[in-house]
Amino acid sequence: MSPDAFIQMCLQFTYFKMYNKLVSTYESASTRRF
Repeated sequence: MSPDAFIQMCLQFTYFKMYNKLVSTYESASTRRF
């Protein structure tokens, strides 16, 4: 698993824990540039 995918998964999991609903996200930028 790439670090980019891991961060996206963590963000989605955190959002789910906070708001108790799933949301789909679109990754418009890669963290490779940062």
